[in-house]
Amino acid sequence: MSATEVIEEIKRLQPEERAKVFAFLADHQSKFVEGEPVHYMDTAKAKSISAQIFSEHAELFRKLAR
Repeated sequence: MSATEVIEEIKRLQPEERAKVFAFLADHQSKFVEGEPVHYMDTAKAKSISAQIFSEHAELFRKLAR
């Protein structure tokens, strides 16, 4: 079975079954994707860090915006 056929089969699944496939893939991402798995930072932490960076380097960002 080709990847295209597998994708088409997944598209035909009921939403509950499709969700199981996506959960499985998410849980096993590092085994299926070459390189490092994608990691996500907590939104509040990301906002805090970005605010600190923009504050500390405000002049640089103003120059870059020109």
